[in-house]
Amino acid sequence: MKKYIFPVIGLFLLITIRSVVAGLPSAAKDIQSGDYPSAIRELTHWAMSSDDTNNHKAACALGDLYLEGKGTTKNYDEAWKWYSLASSLGNARAKSMLGLMCAQGLGRPQDMQKAEEYWKTAAEFGETSAQINLAVLYAGEKSIIEKQVEALTWAIIASRDGSDEKLVDEAFRISEKLTLKLSKEKCLEAKEKAKNFIKKD
Repeated sequence: MKKYIFPVIGLFLLITIRSVVAGLPSAAKDIQSGDYPSAIRELTHWAMSSDDTNNHKAACALGDLYLEGKGTTKNYDEAWKWYSLASSLGNARAKSMLGLMCAQGLGRPQDMQKAEEYWKTAAEFGETSAQINLAVLYAGEKSIIEKQVEALTWAIIASRDGSDEKLVDEAFRISEKLTLKLSKEKCLEAKEKAKNFIKKD
């Protein structure tokens, strides 16, 4: 099985947890101060609520905390459960994280096809981490030029549309490497595809 190094795993997870719970001030404050057990209690309450604005955010944040073992024992089954709930509620980042768990074989057998499916869906909804991981995945297919073009396309989209500075920097690094490897024509093809990308609502 080919080994991929996906830069997004854990790289900016705590920063992202804080942004995910921005609509839940008490949980955000607890996470900021390191009081993860209190954050887990509040997030569990919100995740199970009927509040469509915050329940998917809370569920996704719970997935992060269980994945990282913050305020609790690291538990991949719990992380998968909360990410799955958030994903079913339309949370694109949760879909990206499910893809990451499939790719890394965290709590389940490694499944790159499933990872790609999750990332593709999340990327189409504008999730930067999924776009970067797709770029890494496709860049790994060195013998297939069209995969390289896809990789550059997603890296360009992530660097252009991403909101987190560190993720954008990562996307720029990937796109620069790919630009050096591809012909001018193929780079232009990727740029045109990126230009025509329309995020799903």
